[in-house]
Amino acid sequence: MISSVALHRGGELVNSFEDYVGRTHGDVLWGMVRGLFERSGVKMEALAAVAISGGPGSYTGLRVGCSLAKGICYGYGIPLLAVNTMDTLLASVASYRLVAGKAVWCGLLDARRGKNFAYAIDEVGEVEEATHILDTTAPKAKGWHRARKIYFVGNGAERYATKLAVAFPQSKVVGGGYPKASDLGKLAYQRWCREDFVELASFSPLYLSAWA
Repeated sequence: MISSVALHRGGELVNSFEDYVGRTHGDVLWGMVRGLFERSGVKMEALAAVAISGGPGSYTGLRVGCSLAKGICYGYGIPLLAVNTMDTLLASVASYRLVAGKAVWCGLLDARRGKNFAYAIDEVGEVEEATHILDTTAPKAKGWHRARKIYFVGNGAERYATKLAVAFPQSKVVGGGYPKASDLGKLAYQRWCREDFVELASFSPLYLSAWA
């Protein structure tokens, strides 16, 4: 499990911090947030908004992150932004997408037991397949999959690369890892400019069950 926090100004990264030790979000997240502001020399009251990963992902991780973000927003009277976790993951390969040409980009996050959170966009960012659960133990290619180049991104893509290569012969795994707060800033800033805020009291992250 990875926990990550980042500070952005105008969509540009100021500072970030990540924890790969495997401790739970509840154990480390608030300390990471405080440390981020201390290292950056910025006071928390200077915040204009808070952006979070809006799911899918770990139920507990999403719940802890959302609760902390709401607390900060309520405390300082600032808005909350939510970015699809899969969009953040695919933002990690944004420079590659600019030069790769016509293709489908599919994010895969390991949800365990052979299942993955999956999400696909085209080369200009239009959604090809909304967030869903993909059984990576026996992936099946749809018609448009067979007709176009596919790039897989994420820790699920790395873990199941061999099975994906069989099901999608025209595919390539180009990036692994997890979505990180450092990749969320530009997407959140675009929402900020549109005033695309979520309703603070009622917002809940996207929870998807992989074990129905």
